[in-house]
Amino acid sequence: MIPKILIVDDEKDICDILVKILSTANYICDATTSLKEAKKLIKVNSYDVIISDLVFSEGSGMDLLTLKNDICQETMFVLITAYGSLKVALDSLTKGAFDYIPKPFKNTEVLMVVDKAIQTRNLIIEKKALRKAIAAQDQFGLIYKSHQMREIMGLARKVATSEVRTLLIEGETGVGKEVLAKAIHKFSSRADKPFVEINCATLPDTLLESELFGYEKGAFTGAVEMKQGLLEIAMGGTVLMDEIGEISPLLQAKLLRFVEDRTFFRVGGTKKITADVRLIASTNKNLDDEVKNQSFRSDLFYRLKVISFRIPPLRDRKDDILAISQYYLDYYNHLFHKKITKIKKEVKDIFTGYHWPGNVRELKNLVERIALLTDDDTITVKNIPLEMLSFFGINGPTGIETISKKIDTLESMEKKYIEKILKATDGNRSKTALLLGINRKTLWEKIKRYKITL
Repeated sequence: MIPKILIVDDEKDICDILVKILSTANYICDATTSLKEAKKLIKVNSYDVIISDLVFSEGSGMDLLTLKNDICQETMFVLITAYGSLKVALDSLTKGAFDYIPKPFKNTEVLMVVDKAIQTRNLIIEKKALRKAIAAQDQFGLIYKSHQMREIMGLARKVATSEVRTLLIEGETGVGKEVLAKAIHKFSSRADKPFVEINCATLPDTLLESELFGYEKGAFTGAVEMKQGLLEIAMGGTVLMDEIGEISPLLQAKLLRFVEDRTFFRVGGTKKITADVRLIASTNKNLDDEVKNQSFRSDLFYRLKVISFRIPPLRDRKDDILAISQYYLDYYNHLFHKKITKIKKEVKDIFTGYHWPGNVRELKNLVERIALLTDDDTITVKNIPLEMLSFFGINGPTGIETISKKIDTLESMEKKYIEKILKATDGNRSKTALLLGINRKTLWEKIKRYKITL
């Protein structure tokens, strides 16, 4: 957004000169010769910088500084002062003024001070946004309200401080598997040791093995010297193997040996190496199904699953959707200098009714887009991308009632379908969950939400 400046001086010529100077830098300027009028403007407008004279017939520019400190601390205050009032100008710095400009002033001096003031203001806002973001998170750096996530984080706290060395995190892309893994490392006794991660889906088998276990000099063409693998590099710390469901059966066998006794051989090596690391495996696949399909070793799966986390998709924890939305809205409000304070009910209905295939990552990106493009203080249906509205069968933001009704209909259909399957299975929840393609816990949550009587 274009910075906005308030100029206050009892000499109209000074106001006009400053407006002309600052307009050359494309700043938006308000100007007044009245101290009383300036106070009104400060109360109803948001300014990046206030430039004020010191002496007025109706009071002092220091009165404006006091008012500014009370209602808009992030606004930078610059005092214009004659040489004889230099002591007062210096005193103003101790009371919250950013800088002062002595009369007579030069154009370049005014532009330099204002530019510096705006840069400083932006840094202050960004730091506040980060502090607020950290304060909104739990100690693990996650935002949630749902009972599903509370249970997961309760287990994570226990595991983080335990001696458990092998963990499995399952969940769809974008639910926060990497964030959870980093949090567990951060709050463990291994926090001062390395945290290294490797994406198993992006590397071919041979390269993945070399990256993980390292190799000896001469092990293959191009191996001109010995290289340590990630398991050695992370000694005493944590290794995250992301998308572990993608590794081949041969590499699964080698990994199983490490999981069992924490020993391995470098590629081309004969010396057994022991590595004390916590291994966290994550996947967006259902490893139970992979084991049944014989594409993942059952012995490795059960070794990994000693302690496991399954992070539910965002669509199954609706309580978290609005909490995460508000968190990122607050963050981007500060980052983009916006004042978006309200989200219309129909927008909240859209958020909670949407299926979020990209999960938290998709929600974060959407809020960033909305905050960047919205100039009002309220998020309405017109701010929602058409591709999201099309999920509800809406070709454009053409009716709040239609959208809300559509969401109600979707939930009503889901309730009726669950009731139908429960009736067909004589109330057997295990069979119902299997037929619906969800787990028993998710089924139970939907039964409670829809108040389905068995």
